[in-house]
Amino acid sequence: MPEINSDSYFYHLLEAQAARENNEDSPSKYASYGKPIDTITDTLKTYFCSNDTSDIPEKDLNTIRNISYSYQLLEFYIHAKKELYLSFPLNCMINKQLLIISFEIEQALLCLMFPDMYNKSANERDKIIKEKKLLKRSLIEKIDNNRKYRNKIHLSVTENNPDMDYQIFSDDSKVNESITILNSLLDIKIPKEKSISLDPI
Repeated sequence: MPEINSDSYFYHLLEAQAARENNEDSPSKYASYGKPIDTITDTLKTYFCSNDTSDIPEKDLNTIRNISYSYQLLEFYIHAKKELYLSFPLNCMINKQLLIISFEIEQALLCLMFPDMYNKSANERDKIIKEKKLLKRSLIEKIDNNRKYRNKIHLSVTENNPDMDYQIFSDDSKVNESITILNSLLDIKIPKEKSISLDPI
């Protein structure tokens, strides 16, 4: 039987699970969840909020918390893609979740960058960004294309849209495009030495 990489993400999670089953104290000491929530949160507070970090509006704080938890879930799915032998349907469904979550984080980052974006739809945000030229044109186009692709997510089929999710979301390159967009938005504000960019799948 092939050896399992003892440095892998899921190896450490299984160690933590074994510790819990053995009723050990603090089984989480074995686990590794990627970037710590506090690191993500503090980085976003520092570089995405114009206010002093001690006086950040509640809506921004809540947005940052949501981003941080969602970011850690993204890392979980990325490691699942890299480290687990997945069936074709599971692979496609994880791709779908990666697209949904990365897209939502992108939209949340836009709200932090441009506070007027709160309470706007993704389509409305795209239009405002284009009209006011708030980002580079190439990035705007990528965000717009990503929104259109993300909007293909569905469970039921219609005569006009006969594709099933597994047919649409088998392409890993689309997921990597979304991760690249997310990283591009993070890199606008966060200096390279403090980067929290995600690895592609």
